[in-house]
Amino acid sequence: MPRILTLPRTDSPALPPEGCWAWNDFASLPPPFWRERAEVEHDESLLQLIPYVVLRNAAGELWCYARSGGDARLDGRRSCGVGGHVEEIDAASSLYQILCNTAQREMAEELALEPGAQPTLNAVALIYEGHSPIGRVHLGVLFIAGWAAAAPPTPPPGEALIGIGFLPPAAIAADARFELWSRLAAGFVATSAGCNNLPKEPHHDPATTPAIGTTSEQLARTTSRRSQPAGGVSPADSQHDHQLNGTGTGAGGRSPSATASESTRPLDATRELDTVHGILTYSEVSEHLAVNIAYALEMLVDGNPEQIEITPDWIRNIHRQLAGEFFPDWAGRFRSSEVQVGTHFPPPAYDVAVNIANYCLDLATRIPHASDGESIAALLAWADWRFQWIHPFKDFNGRVGRILLVALCFKLNLPPANPSADDDSRTRYFNALRDADRGDFTALNDFWMERLSA
Repeated sequence: MPRILTLPRTDSPALPPEGCWAWNDFASLPPPFWRERAEVEHDESLLQLIPYVVLRNAAGELWCYARSGGDARLDGRRSCGVGGHVEEIDAASSLYQILCNTAQREMAEELALEPGAQPTLNAVALIYEGHSPIGRVHLGVLFIAGWAAAAPPTPPPGEALIGIGFLPPAAIAADARFELWSRLAAGFVATSAGCNNLPKEPHHDPATTPAIGTTSEQLARTTSRRSQPAGGVSPADSQHDHQLNGTGTGAGGRSPSATASESTRPLDATRELDTVHGILTYSEVSEHLAVNIAYALEMLVDGNPEQIEITPDWIRNIHRQLAGEFFPDWAGRFRSSEVQVGTHFPPPAYDVAVNIANYCLDLATRIPHASDGESIAALLAWADWRFQWIHPFKDFNGRVGRILLVALCFKLNLPPANPSADDDSRTRYFNALRDADRGDFTALNDFWMERLSA
């Protein structure tokens, strides 16, 4: 039985329930060690490292294949990744080189690509899913390799791989026929600016404008600044749409004291959006979104609150449910460009995935400790503020945030709470959020305490 490379779980980066997030800090890891594969196959205290290579062509598409035979767990499933366990024959002086050696060996075995003819490898992310016993003992390292050849790879017959061709990452991420790691990796590639050399898509929300001429260093220095979160539709009643859905208070672009000329969201909401149904005004889109929100909330409260698991995929699915019928190209995908929301610079696009993964992990840790009114108010305050601070989507962040709060209240056996149901509430709410940006959550905690007591 060969020996494989393993990493103690305690030495790994923080792991979400599932996800693919930007990471390539190999120097921060202690040296892994070799163990007999049979000894570690089901040992959840150790993580078996798996290089996972996706081939991307000039159009940004990923090469895909279907398995026929081989591993019974994967037989018939589609995949966009090539990889396997790290064996001692791959040993080298550094962890990164070891992983590269394994990736090259796997490409040679599964795709008949000799090392001299293989594309350059670039490690960009980690992949993990903790829902299954198999998933909990493996940690993937995502490599992207540019494919410049005109013809796709041709797997040798003995590998039982049937080439499908190149497909858009977003289509792979949404296709249940693909194995989970492939969907997670494709979703990361589709939404990460760090993995996307294609022209960036235009931003559809004037209240969330691209940060022109801003470097990543400048963004990092300003991520503690913020104005206010995106607006959202009231979860209980569509009569609040004029206040929260973009026809009044915008996605962080208008403070309570701002004048009409200072607002980045037009008060009459006459700006137009290019949808798959043609050019529509923001108000027209908002009417349809209100219906989608009502349906999403109905499905939410009809379910079992104990089964609600707020994960990056859950958040993306909510966004896709709301906006997918109008914006299928980017609904359910984290933003791929830098933005400015009022005076706030959210994290760079390449950091959104890891910020949301950490947000979900942090939220899952906090929920069991919310046992009384004060701790519950503090939880809701933090969850609301932090999500809007990250600003993960191109548009409609406020609506997703409102649904997230309803889900959180549902899990805590509370009625839904709308933090900004009237003008006075909105003014206090936005002021409290600005205080939270400076690290002072007193006003925001007090605000949520009052909401819970109302």
